[in-house]
Amino acid sequence: MSYSRWGSSFWYTYWSALGGPSKEEQIFEICDISRNMRFSYREIKKDMQSCLDKVRSEFAKEKEVEYFVDPFDPSKGSETVRLKSLALEESLLEELGEYMKKFVADVEKTIESRV
Repeated sequence: MSYSRWGSSFWYTYWSALGGPSKEEQIFEICDISRNMRFSYREIKKDMQSCLDKVRSEFAKEKEVEYFVDPFDPSKGSETVRLKSLALEESLLEELGEYMKKFVADVEKTIESRV
């Protein structure tokens, strides 16, 4: 389930299918061109602020990323791109926190209804 998409938000976030069967193992994923991040229900529930701080820290790093020139033909080689650091505005982190809260509520509602 998607909580935000790039057309209407800086963030692309969703409830990932990668999680295990238990509530604590459910995964919230943040998609970015090179800074994908995953947090479990357990991590967000225990300390959401720490999760947001990790996102802030990751986006603040400069990063080199290698991309295929043509993803359909890797034989054409790749190139390295340097991503600049990005200081996230507090409002963006607050918005992300709201998506995390929705994820937690959905997990609790969905997983508990299975029991």
